[in-house]
Amino acid sequence: MLTTQDIMENKKRYAKLETTSFQHFRAAVLDSEKKGTREGERNKRFLNLPDAEIYKWLKLAEGSFSKRLDDQMHSLRVLEPKAQLDMKAALAVAAEKGEVTDAVFEEICEHVEKSYGFLGKILVVAFVEFWDVPEKAKDGKTLEDGERVSKRILVTICPVGLTSPGLEFKLDEDAVTNADRKWMVGKPETAFLWPSWENREDRKDRIMYFCADPTQPHHKFITEGLGCADIETAMEARKKFENMILQTKEDGDAGRAYLQQIKDAIEEYYQEAQNVPFPSPEMLMARETFEEVLIGAQILDEESVDRYDLTFQEKPKMKWLVSEKDIAEAEKRRNKKRLSSLMKDAARELKKLSNGDTELAKRLIAEAEKNERRSK
Repeated sequence: MLTTQDIMENKKRYAKLETTSFQHFRAAVLDSEKKGTREGERNKRFLNLPDAEIYKWLKLAEGSFSKRLDDQMHSLRVLEPKAQLDMKAALAVAAEKGEVTDAVFEEICEHVEKSYGFLGKILVVAFVEFWDVPEKAKDGKTLEDGERVSKRILVTICPVGLTSPGLEFKLDEDAVTNADRKWMVGKPETAFLWPSWENREDRKDRIMYFCADPTQPHHKFITEGLGCADIETAMEARKKFENMILQTKEDGDAGRAYLQQIKDAIEEYYQEAQNVPFPSPEMLMARETFEEVLIGAQILDEESVDRYDLTFQEKPKMKWLVSEKDIAEAEKRRNKKRLSSLMKDAARELKKLSNGDTELAKRLIAEAEKNERRSK
């Protein structure tokens, strides 16, 4: 199983020249209007590059990893290859040779052109790495030199676009003229590492996959380009869940209020059950559990349960259905309700002490009621 620790071990290593172990890299710009062409191709032994240039390529490698598991980072299961498609075999050749050969790079670019679905220009970079894997020491913290060598290939896809039009001042000519627009490489939008690095082991049956935009993980490229089983990102599942709930109510405001109730109920379900939010990240939201959540919140709607069962053939992880923003907002609402309750208790005590009504007690109750309305 892919963990944040595995991801960060790669990301941190690629951040510095001292810790990188790239052997070779190859890069070229592909143009959606010129299929089969390779512009600005680079083919070099990595450490033969000038240091200043190495750091720029390392920035792309480092940017190919994220802590956001299930949204930006995924472990893809490699399927049995079809006759016309075997990306894994091509990657294995490069990893074993320590070089991105002409045939391997051509196959990578061909799969990208056929299934990635891009417009304009993109940069494809393939890094081959021989990494002497350090072993964990007995204390579990420090690392010792190991004897294992991980042979892997990292492929990164970046957008390429023109800079915005503008004006520049040329001092030697004492004139303001149109600035030359440049083609600039953006941050990685997709990347994949084979073998996947999971639990500090090479997984040759899986590919570690990065997508910058979890609403568009490039499903066709995952299945047809990489030959892997498709995935659903946490954000895709959450959006599908939200749309499903909103469709149960004809009135938009009623739908949004109902959705908020359900999200609060899911989050509170975890807190009450185990006293921490989302303690078991792999737990799935089955139909029975969803029904239990709604019953606990006294908002059971059989139509919502039926719709949920039909919408999610593959049941999502529970934590996917409520975002970190949802959790934070729910906590704010709970805090406001607790504050309102305390203010009302204080008002009642003031009335007792004064043997009747007081102006301060009235103000406390009015403020508490206002606070409760805001928390809805």
